[in-house]
This record gives sequence, structure tokens and C-alpha cells, in this order.
Amino acid sequence: MEEGQASERVVAHFDVDCFYAQAEILRHPDLQERPVGVTQKFLVVTCNYVARQLGVPKMVPIQEAKRRCPDLVLINGEDLTPYRASSKEILKVLGRFGTLERRGLDEAAVDITMQVLRRVRLKCPVNSFSGHVLGLDDNYLQATEVSGFCNYGTANMARGDYLLMIGSQIVMEIRTAVEKETGFRCSCGIANNKMLAKLVCSINKPNKQTCILQSAVMAFLDPLAVHKLPGVGHRMESLLKEIGVETISDLQKVPMWQLCAKFGDRIGMFLYNSCRGVDHSPVQDKGPPKSLSVEDSFRSCTSLKQVEDILRSLAPDLLARLDGDKEETGRQPKLLTVKWRHKGSWNFTSASAPMPMEVLLTTLPSEKRQEIAIDVAMKLIFQNLGGRSFCLGVLNIGAANFSDNQKTNLCASHDIRSFLNNSKSGRYERNVTSTLKSSISGCSFEGEDDPFLNSSSAKSVSYSSDNKTDIHGSPQQQSISELYTMQLQDASSNSDEEELVQVESAGIYRNIFERPNSNINCAAYTEAMAMDPSTAYKNTSINWLPETVLQDAKLIDGIQLEGNHVEASRN
Repeated sequence: MEEGQASERVVAHFDVDCFYAQAEILRHPDLQERPVGVTQKFLVVTCNYVARQLGVPKMVPIQEAKRRCPDLVLINGEDLTPYRASSKEILKVLGRFGTLERRGLDEAAVDITMQVLRRVRLKCPVNSFSGHVLGLDDNYLQATEVSGFCNYGTANMARGDYLLMIGSQIVMEIRTAVEKETGFRCSCGIANNKMLAKLVCSINKPNKQTCILQSAVMAFLDPLAVHKLPGVGHRMESLLKEIGVETISDLQKVPMWQLCAKFGDRIGMFLYNSCRGVDHSPVQDKGPPKSLSVEDSFRSCTSLKQVEDILRSLAPDLLARLDGDKEETGRQPKLLTVKWRHKGSWNFTSASAPMPMEVLLTTLPSEKRQEIAIDVAMKLIFQNLGGRSFCLGVLNIGAANFSDNQKTNLCASHDIRSFLNNSKSGRYERNVTSTLKSSISGCSFEGEDDPFLNSSSAKSVSYSSDNKTDIHGSPQQQSISELYTMQLQDASSNSDEEELVQVESAGIYRNIFERPNSNINCAAYTEAMAMDPSTAYKNTSINWLPETVLQDAKLIDGIQLEGNHVEASRN
């Protein structure tokens, strides 16, 4: 983009003031004049401006916040569902005025250039800025607040500044529309690029707007800490300090070749331009997020049992987000992801597996879907952290690699089957599906006629039995474990078969028996799991069994593997 074109852009960065706290006050109007803080775990993550005036900052421990303000009203904000709903309402209003780029639940950049140029063509009379302006007078570090009607002699004004003036009027209209339609108040920065608009947005808060003219850019940027530049995080800041850079003014003194040599051409050019207020990146409607996830932070998590408990608390929220996203966009994810961060580290470690198709089936009970998601997530965690000491501070579970083509997701069952069975070397597999074929006369299959003939094909399998009903009188799904039990005696007679038994349930193989040594007692493992899940992994010879499998295994009494012989009796 040419410099002349860049100067004609008008970009507005909107930031909803103390978003979570404002959302709670809108839900509880009686809190309007009281100090309000929103908590997550042991922190007050945000608070309204009444509380801030009384000395309560953001991201402070609850005890410290109450010490500073005994009258502080605390509201639990760990359920983000209402905040996401409010965010959608706000973004819907903002999106009417130009191309919108979502920057979080409470922030968005909007390119209002077309609205501005339209008013120029229509020769709409505009002779005054709205809000605060940096560069309107000789004091470039202090924004001038404009109120009332003032004629600034637009005939002698630079075209870029004139467009920003019109933009300031449009932004005032947008903020009014957002408050009228949603109840939320927001602050806004106005500039000729995204970066500057974001930086000046926070100068005058709450419920105010600030515009920066080109003549004020360098004086405004010079004293700022380098981490204020969007895109410069903790690691980048520490690397810049190694070459003597702490402020944006310091960064301006580093030649381009040195930045490119240290950080590479792309990042080097970004740093060189951004410290001079140059940002050619367009405002882009990036569509739905590329990934959806939920996470939790905590003081410490040091056992697999704690990990499972945390995942169990996160799974319902993840499913709700996936269901809402599918309803809104029609897309489905191909990957289930898990991320974690060790205490004292800034770096995340991640792992992923094919997304089980059952997790996405809204026709299945939510509890079953959650269990399957937890099973896969725990498998990933166990592969990476099992048998080692750890102390986690953050845990995240999510979905990624979305596709609009729902048919491509049918491959997930085969992929997850491969993942769950990709065990340590030395394990063996005994496929009992051939003995199950004759038992499944009441099954309906989507895909090929016989799902067991070609296990590599993508299929969805639904098991039902006409003679079984639940407590509501509805047909129950027949557990594949029950079908397996019917045929287990026949299967066990094949003593030369290998020693890992698998069961395929709705397209997923689950490992019910694993044999790292000569004798495995699944009943003993189930009992150990019931007594203390945190030690069951260590006190039995089975490395990993998903909880849903243990539930299925309860249908079978006295399961034991002795050498090549399988013994079982029906409940």
C-alpha cells in the first residue's frame, strides 16, 4: 500500500470498558454505583471504575482487593457464556459500519474509510472533531478535548487530518449506537492504521475516544515502553533489551539491517516500521476463529487426577461452544487439542488427536460426549506427562482445524481409532470384530453395509435394541460391550490370537485390555480406580484405561487375561 493511500485510511479501535464488570452491572442494575469486581479463581480479573477509584486494580488477589476496598462486591466470572453472548451483540452493531476485525471478546478494529469517503462525496458539513485529539495544538503528548462547535478552517487542513475529523464524528455515532442497542459503553482510538488506533484507544477512558493526527505520531510513540507495540511480548522484549532497547525511541535508533539480522526479515521489518508508526496491515474480517478452546489457571496441578478433574470442569463449556459454533457456521473441527503450561513458564506445550465424531454428535447424551473428549485429552496428557513429576499452572482443551465440509469429519473415527491404539512398541492386537458380526442384527449403519469388513473406512455406527427401554420408555442404545460379552466365550477359544482386545463402539476402538506384562486383572484396576483414581495408574499393571471404558467394563464380571486365555462370565 502506498503512503498516500495509507494516510487516507481511517481505522477505529473499539474497547469495551471493564467488559466483564460492565456486563454484570447490566445484569444487576442495583450495582451501578457500587464497586464491583469479577473474580476467576483467586484473582479479581477486572473491576469497574468505581472500584478502581477506590484503589482496586485489575489482576489482583481477592484478599488484597478486599483489603483495599472492604465494600467491594465480588461476582464469579468463570463462566464466560454470558460474556460471549454480549460480545456477539456488540460486534454485530460494530460490523454495520465497516470491515470488522475481532480482537477478543471486548475489542475490535473497524475500517470506516468507506463511510468517511462517502460523506466526503456527499459534501456533508463537518467542521469539528469529536472527542480528544492528539496533535490539534503544539502539545503532542496531551490530547485536546473538543466540545461544542469549532471551525478549524478545513480548507487549509491536510486531507488525512480532514478524513480523521469526519471519522471522529462517525465513531461518536457508532459508540452511541452500541450503547443504545446493547447497553455497553466503550472507548475508541482513531488513526490512519490499526496499530496507532489501538495505542491511542487507552489514553482517555472510560467512555471516551481519542484521535491521533499524523503530526503527533512520533512525539506520542517516543517515550512508550517497547512492549506497548502490538506484537511485542515478553520474549521479544527481553531480546530487545539485549541490544539496549527499552523504549520505542531506543528502537528507532537501531538500523534495519541489525533488526533483520537478529530477528529475520519479516519481524525485523515489522519492528522497524511499527516504531515509526507505520502499519500497512489491512483490517480483515477473518471469519470465525480458527480454533475454539476453554482453559483454566490454578496455583498448581501436580497429579493426573487433578488434570482429569480440571478437564471434567472444562468439557461442558467446550461442547457448548462447539455446538453454538456449528449452529452458527455449520463447520466442524478435525482436531481435539490440549495445551498446558508449567508453573513458572511462559511457554505452552500442546498435543492433538483426531476429533472423535461422537463428541460432535448432538444426538448423543452430553455426558457421553464429554467422557469421550476427556478420554482422548487424558490419553494425550498421559503420553506427555505420565510417569513424570509436573506442576501445571494452566490447562486448555479445545478444537481446531475446522472444515466446512462435514463429510470430511467422518474420517475422524478411523483416525482416533489409530490414535488410541498407537500404543508403546511390544503391544499386540487381537481383533474380535469378526465374532461380533453375527450378533449385530439390530444395528443400523451409515456408510458401508458391514462396518467390520473394512475397518479403515469412515463410518458412523448406531447400536439399538428393540427390547430395551430406559426409565423414560425410550429405546436404549445397546452397549457394544454387551455384544462383546455375548461372544467373548467364542473369541477366547482362539488361544493363538494376540493379546490386546479391542471393542469398536460407534466407530471408535477403545482399549479395554492392555497387556504390558503377563497378568492383567481389569476388575482389580476398576476397584483401584473407584478407591483412588490418582493412584490407580501406578497401583495396577494397566497404563491407561479411559473412564468410559471402565463404565462399559462393569458389564463384564471377572475379566482376566492369563497367558493367551481369556476368561469372562456374563453379569
